Amino acid sequence: MPTARRGPRPTSDEDNFGRRFLTRRVRLTGWSGVGVLALTLVAGVPATSRAQASLGTGVLSGTVLDAQGGAIAGARVTAINAGTGGTRELPTTTAGQFTIPVLPPGDYTVIVEHPGFAVLTRDGLTVTVGGTTPLRLVLQPEGVREALTVVADTPLIDTTATDESTLIDRRQINDLPINGRRADQFALLAPGVTRDGRFGLLSYRGQSGIFNNFTLEGNDANQAYFSQAAGRTRIASNVSANAIREFQVTRSNFLPEFGRSAGGGINAAIRSGTNRMSADGFYYFRNQALNARDPLATINPDESRHQFGGSVGGPLVRDRVFYFFNYDQQQRDYPLIIEDLSGVLTNGLPANPAAADRAAFAAGAELLRSKFPGGAPGNTIPRTANQNLALGKIDATLNPSNLLSVTYNYLNARAENGINTPIVLGNVGRNGSDDVRIHSFNVRLTSTLRPTLVNELRAKASRDFEYEFANQPPPQVFVGSFSFGRANFLERPALPDERGLQFIDNLSVITGRHSFKFGVDVNRVRDIIDHPRNFGGTYNYPDALRFGRDVIDPSGRSYTSYSQSFGLSGLDFTTTDYSVFAQDQWRPTPSLTLNYGVRYEFQDLPAPVAPNPSVPETQQITEDRSAWGPRIGMAYDVRGNGRTVVHGGWGLYYGRTPNGMIRNALTQTGVLDPNHTTIGITLRPGDAGAPAYPEILGGLPPSAAGAVSIFRFDPDYKRPRLQDFNVGIDRELGGGYAVSASLVYTKGERLPIESDANLPAPAFTRTYQLPDDSTFQVPYSAGVTRTADGQSRNVNHSRPVPSLAATNTMRSIGETWYRAVFFELKRRFANGYQIGVAYTLAKAENLSGSANGSGAGAESPFGGSSVQNQFDLGSNRGAAPTDQRHRLVVNGIANLPAGFRLSGIFTAESGRPYSAVISVPNLPFTLDGVQYNGFGGLLGQGGGADRNLAPNIVRNSTYGDANYRLDVRVARDFRLGDRLIVELIAEGFNVLNRSNYNGFQTTLYTASSTSVRTPLSTPVRLMERSDWGRPNNDASQPDGTNARRFQLAARFRF
Repeated sequence: MPTARRGPRPTSDEDNFGRRFLTRRVRLTGWSGVGVLALTLVAGVPATSRAQASLGTGVLSGTVLDAQGGAIAGARVTAINAGTGGTRELPTTTAGQFTIPVLPPGDYTVIVEHPGFAVLTRDGLTVTVGGTTPLRLVLQPEGVREALTVVADTPLIDTTATDESTLIDRRQINDLPINGRRADQFALLAPGVTRDGRFGLLSYRGQSGIFNNFTLEGNDANQAYFSQAAGRTRIASNVSANAIREFQVTRSNFLPEFGRSAGGGINAAIRSGTNRMSADGFYYFRNQALNARDPLATINPDESRHQFGGSVGGPLVRDRVFYFFNYDQQQRDYPLIIEDLSGVLTNGLPANPAAADRAAFAAGAELLRSKFPGGAPGNTIPRTANQNLALGKIDATLNPSNLLSVTYNYLNARAENGINTPIVLGNVGRNGSDDVRIHSFNVRLTSTLRPTLVNELRAKASRDFEYEFANQPPPQVFVGSFSFGRANFLERPALPDERGLQFIDNLSVITGRHSFKFGVDVNRVRDIIDHPRNFGGTYNYPDALRFGRDVIDPSGRSYTSYSQSFGLSGLDFTTTDYSVFAQDQWRPTPSLTLNYGVRYEFQDLPAPVAPNPSVPETQQITEDRSAWGPRIGMAYDVRGNGRTVVHGGWGLYYGRTPNGMIRNALTQTGVLDPNHTTIGITLRPGDAGAPAYPEILGGLPPSAAGAVSIFRFDPDYKRPRLQDFNVGIDRELGGGYAVSASLVYTKGERLPIESDANLPAPAFTRTYQLPDDSTFQVPYSAGVTRTADGQSRNVNHSRPVPSLAATNTMRSIGETWYRAVFFELKRRFANGYQIGVAYTLAKAENLSGSANGSGAGAESPFGGSSVQNQFDLGSNRGAAPTDQRHRLVVNGIANLPAGFRLSGIFTAESGRPYSAVISVPNLPFTLDGVQYNGFGGLLGQGGGADRNLAPNIVRNSTYGDANYRLDVRVARDFRLGDRLIVELIAEGFNVLNRSNYNGFQTTLYTASSTSVRTPLSTPVRLMERSDWGRPNNDASQPDGTNARRFQLAARFRF
């Protein structure tokens, strides 16, 4: 059991609390009666915080030596929290080593005592979240000095770290410019991290953002259904940046305690109250007068945003109970501009069109133009995004052995027409209201059972309730990439209403040269779903010409396909994640550290709710029991002085199966019972029961039996698995600078790819003719629509299972390859300034996904990814949509004369890849008197950009222009009285107003239509579009644009 430190108790209420105590306790004596401070220890606090210690807390670790370098066993080491007075104490081992785990992040004083030696006090140490603070403490003989107090700069390198991680500290969160004040976006300061798409997701090591893991106070902070952070990324933030103390960006080779991630993670800690009462407040403001016009917009509409709030913390019972409270509110009005970004009003006519085609195109374009607000592009619809955040935290020392921490966080976010967040949108459909409510309750109990045995019990109860409603009536109509009508992913009365309950228990055991940690984690998620998606139907047209034909004569049914869902809109199901781990940090010598261990994860999935007797795979949901993750790492202090460290490691890591994917497998089983399943059908114009635009089917048509799609898991389905390798070197340069360089290789396997198990293998060869009259041939899958004797047939009757349409099967066959060099240079804050530089040289490859320049990952939380040719998987290898070859980020903070402070972030990064896509209508043909039609797309393997890539251009081989961005903040402090400081701030984002495009027109060719009388041997002509590669998007969270933004702010603190 720990005991209170002998001597007077700390009583200071200032930041120098530890020094006041030590002034009373320590007498300094020296030669000739003169007090002398001698620097006799080396301590390490990592600037890059690469150490991997624990979720939500940190570690103090080190060795106690005598003046000759011999280990001192049995020395008493006491750590005192400078803010709260809390103490932890333990003896050194026979090797002179000590480890104090599960410490709340903060500033600490360490005192070392042993008979025969002078008392040594080390002041000003910092423990960071997820980090280890390693110390090398040298005691002097008692006769030489009675006591010694040392306050000195700490070295920059953690000699025990084997992973790749970066600490984002409170100074960076508080003083660097951050657009929208969403703290987790500071993860982009770290090497190996970049944007996944335009909506705030992050990609680590080229992997999709759905494989990341977010923790808050050591507990799960994810939404399991969409596989994103709780509340997702449309909201401003799910926790106020003002409430975050710091967070760790875990990028590669993290230890077994960190799991459920095939990407990376964010390990965040909330601020706490201390013995010193403090408060702060903020107000940020901007409007259209401070904004530049988006380069894709023709107007700069009225806009305003107000963000305000603050925090207060202090003691409820001095040295025992502390409180922290935070409030944060946003009021935002930002109209949505609708432009013709896809050229739907001007593209689609063939060369030398007939009069009928000209009339049809004019009719289609006229109706489409009427769907724009005001009857023309360049007008707006109203949009708001308002939210309230409140957080409270209590830290209590129950007794000398037990520390309790309780945190509650609440979010209420509301957005009108806020489903789509870009400033400029190229359609008028796919939008509506967006609401989020979050309640999250976190508890941590840290119990010191004895000095070398510490137990940590954590628990979380949460609710993430999200709902969205459309702003237009059905049906949805797609004309190219333009759409109007109710989005096919709506309505969403509850998507999800997610209830989480988590229990974690970790035990730390310190013995000899080993620091063991064992843990168990049970995370139960209940998803209550109410989601009548596509119940209003969806028409698909390739262009305004074919749409116009149906405007003139709906009976012609010129659309490519019509889809609609029926039946079950809701579901209530539960998944439970079980995890256990064991890890050890072994220091066989003072210079060598080995981190090793294993983690096992099991995701318990629900039983089927509507199994289909004719499809055995729907009668159970495949559960993966193979997720064993061994991990090992090594760090070697080359000269034993903490200035040069070589590190490396290897490990296996697993991603979760998203609950959205599980819901699809539970409800889309092909059973024609609308009371138990969701029945999705796809009809082509010639199918029985196919509607005429703009009809919506009132019920299942007679042809439904052959048009129902299934979603299921392959019997051999496994969770995504990544092998991660890293090797690197860290070097302290002097002057407060440290540099690190690492080689990282990630091999991903078992990534989810959706393929149609009910698709017949290609039995035909289709010929396409390019605009230069050259041709290419592809294997083609097709089914009979009319027999030689004149009998009409549903094309699906040619499938292996004639009673079903597509059987969309999740298969664990995807692969990724990521090779990178990470470089990081940091100068810690001293003499009024700090600097950080991060550079990534990387190449990401995979087998799937048609990129559009946004960097969005190929995998979705509902259906994995898709490939061009499911019958020739290896032919699909190419650049991943997340690929980014170069990324440089420089950040810095500098205190200037007259109370001014300057900070900024400069980002230079390569453009992201995009593909060349062919827009393909239905392509019927005749052969030997039999009429056929494909199953959609270029190869007859289905529609969608992923399956319709131009074969004369390598997938994802064209890249957008490089992006450059400079964000700057200028601030000045004004002191009013002894404790009150007011800070005035002006900051700008993309101050040079560079047009950083992250979306491009990907349709290169449009295929001409064929008829049922077209011979198979007749080439399908491809018409080239003149706008391929034209920028059509520059959206970015949180503004929905990359155009320059300025804002003004005032903050106070005391």
